[in-house]
Amino acid sequence: MYQRILLPTDGSDLARGAARHGIELAKAFGASVVAVYASPPFETPAGFEFVPAPLLPVDVYEEGAKAAAKRYLDEIDAMAKEAGLQCTTKHLRALSPADAIVACAEGEHCDLIVIGSHGRGTMRQLLLGSVTTRVLALCKVPVLVHR
Repeated sequence: MYQRILLPTDGSDLARGAARHGIELAKAFGASVVAVYASPPFETPAGFEFVPAPLLPVDVYEEGAKAAAKRYLDEIDAMAKEAGLQCTTKHLRALSPADAIVACAEGEHCDLIVIGSHGRGTMRQLLLGSVTTRVLALCKVPVLVHR
């Protein structure tokens, strides 16, 4: 039924739980998995280009984003390998994580997305996170929301 399952992560416990569930589904269906982490590119806010040095230097930001992506994606990759599954990992740079997730699902020919109900968002997003809501609204691929 499913051949390629996308597992988005933000490193949260709920994303980790969703990834575990997605891996169980992939194992049951003999599918492969794609783990994806989307982080925003470094940008200087409009109107602040004249500031001599940003509070957080670009190279420090980039190293931190790469380290977080590696940590989160390696964790899912290890879970998949432990289950005997093939896993592809992707670190995407995008202003909108939801748009990156949708594009990745389409580009990687995934036929299911297993995503946490919410992640590292604010308190007002506890019921259903803004990234998850946007993925549901934009994506043509079936989405399983894991609580």
